[in-house]
Amino acid sequence: MRARSLAALLASTALIAAACAPLPLGPDSRVRGPIAARNQHPLALTVLALPPRRAATLARGRTGVELMSVYTSIYESGLGPGERVVFDGEVLRSSATVRQGVGPNTDVELQLAAVYTSSGFLDGFADAFHDTLQFADGGRSRAADDQHDMRLVRNGRTIYEVHEDEVALADVPVIVTHRVLAEDDGTPGVALRAGVELPTGSESAGAGNGGLDWGAGVVIEKNWPRWSITGGVDLVIPSTPDSFAGSGVDLSNVLQLQNGYEYRWTDRFSLLAQLFWTSPMIDDFSLEEISRDVLDVGLGFAVDTSRRSKFTMSFHEDLVAATGPDFSALLAWTWGY
Repeated sequence: MRARSLAALLASTALIAAACAPLPLGPDSRVRGPIAARNQHPLALTVLALPPRRAATLARGRTGVELMSVYTSIYESGLGPGERVVFDGEVLRSSATVRQGVGPNTDVELQLAAVYTSSGFLDGFADAFHDTLQFADGGRSRAADDQHDMRLVRNGRTIYEVHEDEVALADVPVIVTHRVLAEDDGTPGVALRAGVELPTGSESAGAGNGGLDWGAGVVIEKNWPRWSITGGVDLVIPSTPDSFAGSGVDLSNVLQLQNGYEYRWTDRFSLLAQLFWTSPMIDDFSLEEISRDVLDVGLGFAVDTSRRSKFTMSFHEDLVAATGPDFSALLAWTWGY
């Protein structure tokens, strides 16, 4: 049912786009995607993510900045022998990313972020959203609205918990990207990247895992006059929080697969669509509310606000409907890349 609803939504969007003739593109039209989204599950926010990006890198000495806020509503609740999983609440993650060109084909980026978790206000909207699109709601319609409870329990012991109404600094990722193949008419652009996440986040507040995370992967892109397609494959090796010690639970290595599409409607405006799959974060729980993969679909747009800056807005939903968030809204302003 969820797949059919998504297909109907995408088909409707395509029909609307076909009915409205796009304006001619000028010589200054530029690539504005992909959406630099990530898995917004509270536990996933404690682990390094390598978000979607272009294979093109910043020129030596050039600087770029991105300010982003993502607001997420999640409801996942399950109970099994010796296990309890509940993630009920809303999460705001705001970040500032600085990207610097350090070589002819290499750039490095660093991100500072803070996370705020609350009971929120979106439950009624999320219920209506799922009903309208006939998406599975994971049982949230049977639960009280606007509550906060986020924790993992193993054999009566809480091994992970997120505090309510508390602002916490997140871990700091540092990612280096090196373009190995420039795009031309016959081949896509290809870049390799590697990253480390520094343990600056509060483990006690559920905003960090207390150790270094490592990751590496490859990104590709291919551009045409109106269309761009991006993709990526990454592997992240996380540290397991000290609070998990003795529970028989570890954070799993995470595989990420990404695929993004951009359609340049005008010289200043693009439509964006994206799929971002991540493998399960934990294999040691039997409950699907924490042990399934996440397939995030994002739909949005980007519009130029100046010659070097853009504004991006997108909405996201987990198509697997087992572990991931129910609904996310992303706002970002980017300058320089």
